[in-house]
Amino acid sequence: MDSPTNETAARPIVGVVGLGTMGFSIAACLLMHGYPTIALATNEDEARTAPERLRIYLRELECEENIRLLQMSTDYAALADCEIVTESVMEDLQIKREVIAHIENAVSPQALIASNTSGLPISQLQENAIHPERILGMHWALPAPQSKLMEVICGDHTSAACAERALQFARCWKKDAALIRKDVPGLVSNRIMYAMIREACHLVESGAVTAADVDTILRHDMGTWVGFGGIFRFMDLTGGKLYATVMESLLPHLSNARELPAMMRNLQQEDAQGTANGHGFFDYTPETAREWDEDYLHFAAEAAALTEKYFSRKKGH
Repeated sequence: MDSPTNETAARPIVGVVGLGTMGFSIAACLLMHGYPTIALATNEDEARTAPERLRIYLRELECEENIRLLQMSTDYAALADCEIVTESVMEDLQIKREVIAHIENAVSPQALIASNTSGLPISQLQENAIHPERILGMHWALPAPQSKLMEVICGDHTSAACAERALQFARCWKKDAALIRKDVPGLVSNRIMYAMIREACHLVESGAVTAADVDTILRHDMGTWVGFGGIFRFMDLTGGKLYATVMESLLPHLSNARELPAMMRNLQQEDAQGTANGHGFFDYTPETAREWDEDYLHFAAEAAALTEKYFSRKKGH
């Protein structure tokens, strides 16, 4: 597979199904790297607004001319020549199975089919598939053009050859791809994140700290080292076996609750969508919500660049 160059003719055609927040960002990443992209809209709003929104986004990414590589469609038949198609539709097992079935009927038997699911087992998405060996997970992060995250997840039937092809695609899209060899619920990034969220909720609900102070602590502690080395490298850098001693004394005090924390259940009941509707753990005006959203995208891009600066020269060590 060719790495990105100034020529796009040799690059394979790729597809994205679903142009919500995540699918839109994925499409922008593919276009930014010069890949002819078939974007399949799943509703009229996506079909109407996505092209101009993508043009504006690509302008911000300083590659507006790549909008010429975009082909919009609402017909799965348009995906026929794609070498890989990523679905990014609603996180619903039945809906994703139906979408994958439509993709399978449209593409060649050799084409890869990737799901951007962050929680559904890939093995369940492979059930009743014509070629389950070419179905796998490719978990992206926002903003997709700048974030280096890519988890490639194997289901029970994913072949090693298809997993390697997916990794090659990810590298061509400038992702620091990690292979998850076992179809574990929640992937890796989510499992670790939700374990942290559970403990954070436990500490707030027990009255030990406020939500704002938890964020302050993490911002100035974990926020300064996770992007550099990750958990295991950080332990090597700061004490090694010391962490085993601390774990022995601390583990009995950590939350192992299986029920949803009360503060998370409140979010459900109040339809709190954070900056999307102005209400979450904190409240937002339309202006402050927009400011937080924009600042996060800029910060994520700068953080990814900083990680790349220090880590790229250390790969393999």
